[in-house]
Amino acid sequence: MKKNIILFSLLSLGLLGCFGKKKETASNEQVQTPQPLVEEKASQKNTGLPPGHPPISNPHGTMGGMDNPHGDMGAISGVKPAPQVPEQIIKLYPGATLAFIDKATQKEIKEVKMKLGDKVEVNGYSVKLVYVIPDLKVGDNGGYFVASLNPINPAVWLEIYKDGKLVFRGPIFANFPTLTDPGTGFLVFVKAIMTTQKPTASTWNTSCTSCHGATAPSKEVLLSKYKTKEEFIKAAKLAAKHGKMPSNLPFEKAAGELYSK
Repeated sequence: MKKNIILFSLLSLGLLGCFGKKKETASNEQVQTPQPLVEEKASQKNTGLPPGHPPISNPHGTMGGMDNPHGDMGAISGVKPAPQVPEQIIKLYPGATLAFIDKATQKEIKEVKMKLGDKVEVNGYSVKLVYVIPDLKVGDNGGYFVASLNPINPAVWLEIYKDGKLVFRGPIFANFPTLTDPGTGFLVFVKAIMTTQKPTASTWNTSCTSCHGATAPSKEVLLSKYKTKEEFIKAAKLAAKHGKMPSNLPFEKAAGELYSK
């Protein structure tokens, strides 16, 4: 009887050891399971940005800033399917002022004020302005779409030809000019967009709120840090000079609105 009890105890301890080992192994396997680098439904996260807005990362300097919004996807190039642009958008945004910058020397080749349908010759290429889109977003399927009438994420849609052959069709984002590399040896910067629309909202609401308060300092933080609008404008221009934020934003107008309240 005593011998049976000893054998039963040894058997029980052995089973407990096996179960404990299996549990530990399962735990280790769970920790070592590779996780996806990018979530498939990342666009559904609560980032504080409008749906489809390119993600903003790596705040910098005193003003906060923006990196390449497409991360490892690289620059936009090649021939992309054009978005459906409503007639109302075409009437509201009839043109833009574009600057062409030599990629190697970083010097400006030319600056041109263009209307929709206009073409300009740049270093042997023919550049056509097809659309000016005030709020261009990227959908979950990778296609482009017009999100609103307001200039929240403005872009121009270009076609570039070489010897009559289409070599590039796609967007140039005003706030992310170096995101697009048309493969022509020059980059395109959107200096200004024309509009027939009367202002219905402040510069801060149309140009700044998509970043500030989400990944960049909020309005309240900026007002507490920069006691006057002159300090704010100086800091903003310095950040833009060092490439830490878009240089084409109306800093003086935004400062006037922020410090008038």
